[in-house]
Amino acid sequence: MQVREYGNFLRINLSEVLTGSTVTLELYRPNSSTPIVITTSNGLLIGSLDIEVKGKTYTAFEYIQYQIAEGVIDVEGIWSAVATVADSGGTTFRITKKLKFTVTDC
Repeated sequence: MQVREYGNFLRINLSEVLTGSTVTLELYRPNSSTPIVITTSNGLLIGSLDIEVKGKTYTAFEYIQYQIAEGVIDVEGIWSAVATVADSGGTTFRITKKLKFTVTDC
């Protein structure tokens, strides 16, 4: 991924059925503890189709995906992402480990 790139998908396989859950994705810029919070109100989706990407299978309703919006990826370096899953009552029952990805300058 490159700085200022947008339109690509960031997917996280959570390997459990997410129907009825509230999911939040937090993106962290390099050397920052302040997240960019992505929810269903600003682009986060629970994948509803089985798909295969680069040999990896994503099962419907068990993964989240975010189509990166213009202006979000704004600095190079090692970024991280954390997904949080809560039940319909708002109780958090899963937080993923930090997943890292590299952003290079154009």
